[in-house]
Amino acid sequence: WNRYDQAFNHVRDNLAEGDRVMSMHPPASWLYLDQSDYYLVQSSPKLIVRPDGEVGDRYTGAIWLDTAEAFNQVLTGDHRIWLVTQEFWLFNSYDGYLQQQILEQMDKQWGEGGVWALSTRPGHWPLAREAEVMLNAEFDGGARLRGYTVNPSQPAPGGVMYLTLFWQGNLPFGAKVLVHLRDANNNTVAQADHFIYDNKVPSSRWGDLLKNDEVVRDGAALALPPDLQPGRYRLLVGFYHPETFARLGVIDDQSGESAVILGEWVVE
Repeated sequence: WNRYDQAFNHVRDNLAEGDRVMSMHPPASWLYLDQSDYYLVQSSPKLIVRPDGEVGDRYTGAIWLDTAEAFNQVLTGDHRIWLVTQEFWLFNSYDGYLQQQILEQMDKQWGEGGVWALSTRPGHWPLAREAEVMLNAEFDGGARLRGYTVNPSQPAPGGVMYLTLFWQGNLPFGAKVLVHLRDANNNTVAQADHFIYDNKVPSSRWGDLLKNDEVVRDGAALALPPDLQPGRYRLLVGFYHPETFARLGVIDDQSGESAVILGEWVVE
């Protein structure tokens, strides 16, 4: 059976004052924690209208959330949020956009007995729903980069570029994503290399992440140096093996180094 008891015991042992608890199984949250704040489910919810007019879980009154936007709104508060969910349903119940927000904005703290406990990660931010710039870049093996969104659109010294990449196809499990900002002399002035979802998705669930040719949103926060000089800069993205640093090839590569050039920005 699914060990909700173990996951909620971990949450209980690490719960701080002001923390909020979200679950797809509020009765278990109430049983083990005597606390159930949010009910995150999209399929066949069991609901009741609360005295304050909000719609909530039928048994505990936990506020019902059923969209990525509602989930993101909860995460904008000052409280740390815990989410306890079955591993199977995390990858087979939520729609792709909500699932990806969970994986991007939360750290996995517990993952035994078929149940995960996650908590909001420091500095978390929401992935964009739609790509503002469309691409059609393809890598060896079938991974495709379909587009990206960057915010803010104009980089500034000491700022942060929040980049959402839109992937599709056969993404290589265990590969690292390269994100480099290059100056006019091709020097790397900032980088945000990372594993997709911090490598928290096990190999047994990687196929669930990619099923039905799902668009996979992946985030990178590129911290710019405070002494970034005026000039033209390019942003390059690719894949490489974390042990050998060998790059995954790009079909019709225009960069000369097995990477995709996203675009050019001017810092004034």
